[in-house]
Amino acid sequence: TSQIFSDLALSRRIERTEARANASFVEARARAFPEIKATWLEVCGVYAMFDGVDSPLTQTFGLGLFDPISARDLERIESFFQDRGAPVFHEVSPLADPAIVPLLNERGYQPCEFTTILFREIQPGVSFAELRNDAIQVRLIGQDDVERWAQTSSRGWSEYPESAEFMLSFGKVVATRGDGLSFIAELDGKPIATGAMSIYDGVAQL
Repeated sequence: TSQIFSDLALSRRIERTEARANASFVEARARAFPEIKATWLEVCGVYAMFDGVDSPLTQTFGLGLFDPISARDLERIESFFQDRGAPVFHEVSPLADPAIVPLLNERGYQPCEFTTILFREIQPGVSFAELRNDAIQVRLIGQDDVERWAQTSSRGWSEYPESAEFMLSFGKVVATRGDGLSFIAELDGKPIATGAMSIYDGVAQL
C-alpha cells in the first residue's frame, strides 16, 4: 500500500477546513447565544475566533500557513482577543512559515500543548466493514433531535463535571450549524454516541 505524508498543501487544506468549521460554529453560537457576542476575524489567512472568554475555540487557526504575517498583523489579532477580555492562543502547524517562530518568541509566547491530526485518504468506491451489531443504528439527526444529541454528547464528557454546562451548550450549537452534519448512534433505540462532520475543499473533518 502507498503511504501519504502531509505536505504544506495538505496541511493548508486541513487547517482551513478546521478554521471554516469553527467559523461556522461561532456564527451559530452568535445566533443561539447573542449575549456571548461570539465573532471571528480573518487577517492574512489567519482565522481568529472568539467564542467566549473561557471557550477552547477562542484561538487562531492557520497562523503562518497562508499569507506572510507581520508584527502589525499580529498586533491586530491580539487586539481582537484583548478587546474582548480573552487570552491569546495560537494554533501553529509545524509546517508554518519558520519566520513566525521568532516573531512569536519576541512577544513572549510559548507552547502549551502539541496536537496530532490523523487523516485518511478515501478513494471513490472504497468500502468499509459492515456494522457488526444490528441493534446499533447510526443516522443523521433532525430538528427534533437537537436536545437529544446535545445531551448525549455532553454525557460523553461526564468525567469532567466542571465542563458539563459548557459541553451541553456547545452540543446545542454544533447540532444547529447550517453547514455541518450531525449523527447519532442508537442501541435498541436509545442514544449512546454522537458524531459531527464538516466538509470543505474535499476534506471531511470528523
